[in-house]
Amino acid sequence: MLAFGVSLLIAVLVSRLAGRSALSTAVLALGAGALVGPGFLGWAHLARGSEEVRWLAELALVAVLFVEGLELDLAKVKESWSAPFRALAIAMPLTMGLVTVFAHLILALSWAEAFVVAAALAPTDPVFAASLTSAECVPERPRRLLTIESGLNDALALPAVIVAIAIAGGPPTSAGDLLREIAIGLVTGVAVPWVYTWIERLPFFESTELYAPIRAIGLAIVVYTTARALHGNTFLAMFAGGTVLGVRNESAADAAHASAEVFTETLKLGATFAFGMMLTPEVLTKNGVLAWVFAAACLVVARPLALAASLVGSELRGHEIAVAGWFGPRGFASILFALVVLGSHVPRAFDLFDIIAVTTALSIVVHSSTDSLVARAYRERRRPQPAHAS
Repeated sequence: MLAFGVSLLIAVLVSRLAGRSALSTAVLALGAGALVGPGFLGWAHLARGSEEVRWLAELALVAVLFVEGLELDLAKVKESWSAPFRALAIAMPLTMGLVTVFAHLILALSWAEAFVVAAALAPTDPVFAASLTSAECVPERPRRLLTIESGLNDALALPAVIVAIAIAGGPPTSAGDLLREIAIGLVTGVAVPWVYTWIERLPFFESTELYAPIRAIGLAIVVYTTARALHGNTFLAMFAGGTVLGVRNESAADAAHASAEVFTETLKLGATFAFGMMLTPEVLTKNGVLAWVFAAACLVVARPLALAASLVGSELRGHEIAVAGWFGPRGFASILFALVVLGSHVPRAFDLFDIIAVTTALSIVVHSSTDSLVARAYRERRRPQPAHAS
């Protein structure tokens, strides 16, 4: 905790510099975690199957999903729903297929094991490209695409992970169970905030300015715990819950924005720090150079190629497709799914975890270090050029 507190304070000191350079607070947290972990200084220990890391990664992920839903503008989504739909319905399965092939050919995994790795690496997480998705100088279409895609693909990837684990020798599952989880998550995410916003409109209820932001926190807790108790898809529930609250009460997004942003940023750095503690030299080198070749192929080939293919003929311009294709970082969902694989008793689960961890770590480093550079390039592009004297 001392090391994490120090890394937070350092992140504060360099945050402005990080916003305009390749320096990244996420990479700082990842590196700090690795430094104090068992692989280097050995000040603290977190096993690869640590329940604490799994809980922290899930908490960070669902918090981010709720906030993304809260800030989503449905009116703009209705205007340009085609690109996000293509990314989810075409690019995501295509990416999963390419990553499966790469894992089989490069790492010599069985097809079942390769599918497990591909399913865990399928969801994207623009939290690690926040300087890009929050920059108004960047075209709105790729930013909206990345936000909607990441909000929904976590929930859609979970059934694929469960099926992949079952195929690879883990606990069996059924299509009915998966559909029921999705349905329960969606209903919970819609019903809970809808009922609450109906209640708060009654004439004898009124919130103060101090307590208004707590509305979103309380609803997030109720949505998450209800969906979990009912064995629903918590990812879908949280994104839907935030979206419904934002639509039903527009002031909720404004009231919760500042506090929610600070909370989710702290959770992001905490989960990244904890993940860094698990990145020992053994994890990073166990599968050799080929693991890094595979990771690079996932980031540089699979995601950009799949998204570009899915957006052929869309409204997005070439540079917008390139930006959206590059910024498909792997993050909390992949960490969480890797931990799910560990707990499933799939044969070679630790090897599969190490492969997913290497790819996720590389993604965090390269994507969170280039988002501000791309945003700055767009900012410079939009800056008025001085008139030259004739």
